[in-house]
Amino acid sequence: MSDIVERLGKRVRRGRGPVGGWVPDPVSIEARDEIVRLRAERDMLRDNRRETFEAMVAMRNELNEHIPLPSLESDLLKGPEDSVFCSSVARAVIEEVEKLRAERDRPRDALTGVVIGWEALAGGRDYSPREIEQWLIEYMKPAIDKARAALKGDTP
Repeated sequence: MSDIVERLGKRVRRGRGPVGGWVPDPVSIEARDEIVRLRAERDMLRDNRRETFEAMVAMRNELNEHIPLPSLESDLLKGPEDSVFCSSVARAVIEEVEKLRAERDRPRDALTGVVIGWEALAGGRDYSPREIEQWLIEYMKPAIDKARAALKGDTP
């Protein structure tokens, strides 16, 4: 008891008491109460931190069923901070969303290519077979090939 009081810079007086004859001053009783309060606060913060980490791991596991995420161990090699953990999860989710957007936009982009290819041959005039052949090779074949690929068809 006297070590704690001395470390806190508090005084005790000699008298009758339960611990070797030392009786704490009212100031040291306040210090002890403060220590008890601070320890309880520390324990609460530690428990909150643990519960938060467990919730983050549960979220990561749920996401990992749908999106491939790097392992938790690989994150810990980069550092124990939550920012590494959150950054890793966010990066994986963003990459997956970008991949899905690209897949979603692929048919639209292919259709846009067909329309652009079709409009590359201006109307209002007659074309020779050679000009039509050139137009088909330069504009329409690449556009149709992209449309086939977007529809998961085979390109001849």
